[in-house]
Amino acid sequence: MTNQTFIRVFGLLFPSDPGEPQGEILQTDFLDHFRVDTYANAAALSCKCGRFNVICLHPEDFKKIRPVSGLYACPVCLDEIKTARTDSDRVAIWFRQNKATLRPEPHVYIPEAFSRLMSSSEKILMRPRRFVYSKFYEVELSKQDKIMVTCGDPNCVNPHHLMRTKSPAAKVTPEIRQDVLSWTQKRLSSRMIQDLLEEKHKKSLSIRTISKIRSSALA
Repeated sequence: MTNQTFIRVFGLLFPSDPGEPQGEILQTDFLDHFRVDTYANAAALSCKCGRFNVICLHPEDFKKIRPVSGLYACPVCLDEIKTARTDSDRVAIWFRQNKATLRPEPHVYIPEAFSRLMSSSEKILMRPRRFVYSKFYEVELSKQDKIMVTCGDPNCVNPHHLMRTKSPAAKVTPEIRQDVLSWTQKRLSSRMIQDLLEEKHKKSLSIRTISKIRSSALA
């Protein structure tokens, strides 16, 4: 571990070398991005991103640390946070930094104001689920790729609840089909139905798909 890391992350100029942690973990705490495992001879700090080596501090040095950059995190996380310029950058960074610890059970949400997020690599606006899936799994999605939510919550963006499919038909749930037919009976246009579906179900169907559903009622 370089002295620059100790200075930048903890504000320590001349830290003592505690050596390898010895014995059992006496206590575990959390400090911003770090999990802190306390041993008899050292405090072992592991960043939640899982992308940086464990940092070991002597117990006396641990008492002196301070968050030089405003929070405790490994240099990799600090570099990402420093370079973030947009909301899209911050969302992508959050999922990247929490990738190692994000559990599959809970729902995950982002602010409703983020109705579209900009992909810095492709320079295109993307819906939140599509954006999160692409960044979390580090894949490029084609126009044929559809991202579906499997947990039943249309606002959830937990990557573990997202599924990649190339079948547009998978987007048409029984509830969506019923709404399309109901609105068709009210003589609403396909364009109006498309807007209502996105507002109610948070899904975007093409005019062609909507027209097929409308036509099936007349068959």
